Amino acid sequence: MREKRDRVVPNQLRLSYLTYVEFKKCISSVHIVMRLRFKEWSKENVKTRTTRSRTREGKRLGRTSSLERLKHLRHSRSIG
Repeated sequence: MREKRDRVVPNQLRLSYLTYVEFKKCISSVHIVMRLRFKEWSKENVKTRTTRSRTREGKRLGRTSSLERLKHLRHSRSIG
């Protein structure tokens, strides 16, 4: 009787360990996907913040950015 009980316990432990390993793999893959999506979101957030900052700066100074001024200068020179 005791031998049968001893054989069941290792099988249960093996199944439990395999379940744990599979669960850990699943969580790891979800973590990787979430991290990549967060990085993309973060980059977009920085781009938006930078654009918003440039717009505010231009309005505050009452002029366009230096690149915009160069474009206008080149365009006006080619026309005139």
